[in-house]
Amino acid sequence: MTDLTEDTRLPEPDHSPPPPVWSGWDLIWIATGILVSLLAGTLLIGVVFRITGHLSLQSPGTATSVSVASAALEGVAFIGSVYLLGLRRRHLPWLAVGVRRPEKNWLQYALWIGLLVIPVSGFIASLIQIILGLPQTNPQLPFLAPEGFNWFGARGLCLFRGIIAPLAGWLVLRGVLYQWLRGRFGIWPGILISSLIFGLAHGDIAVGGAAAILGIVLAWAFEKSQSIWPPVLIHLINNSVKIILLYGMLAAGVNLQG
Repeated sequence: MTDLTEDTRLPEPDHSPPPPVWSGWDLIWIATGILVSLLAGTLLIGVVFRITGHLSLQSPGTATSVSVASAALEGVAFIGSVYLLGLRRRHLPWLAVGVRRPEKNWLQYALWIGLLVIPVSGFIASLIQIILGLPQTNPQLPFLAPEGFNWFGARGLCLFRGIIAPLAGWLVLRGVLYQWLRGRFGIWPGILISSLIFGLAHGDIAVGGAAAILGIVLAWAFEKSQSIWPPVLIHLINNSVKIILLYGMLAAGVNLQG
């Protein structure tokens, strides 16, 4: 006898990742936009400093201003290139780069993961320095605090390096690059390659090694949550807390030069 009872159960929600939307040409467009923007912005910063009379980094306040301006320029170049040469050129919504609301629990997870990776990444960087016989100093100090403590540097770098940079960087590295890699090589090759690029972008082997490990955590969080906000929050907490601690120690008179 045939069961004619209607099945009124709701279908299971689809948590599978969206199909890839980015092509190799999109990466070329966005990368070119970033490079051109950074070059043009650097020239503009030089012109502005020349006009205002800051011709030497030895002038008081100049080095800090250059660091803040460079951090702001990176944010504009990354976000602007993704929007203009990626989303707008392709007529795509922000959803294409993972800008979607995550499940509530994922923001809580991101908060705790962000606090956890601070000591872990610091330990990894120190371990690399010990193994390679490098000085036990912060190689990012000349950029993050080139003139020691001052309020302009603390506020500017906390804003642009602590808050804007995680969003800008992860729009490019996770929203575009990782999704392109994942669509062609699979999840874990995409995670590892994008994390390696993230580490290399830091320029220093100790900081880059720690950043590569952090990148794996961030890519995993993006993959699991299918939203850019959890990895951005983790990265934001990591950057902001470290900058606040750095300037707090400088304000207290701690010698960080080694």
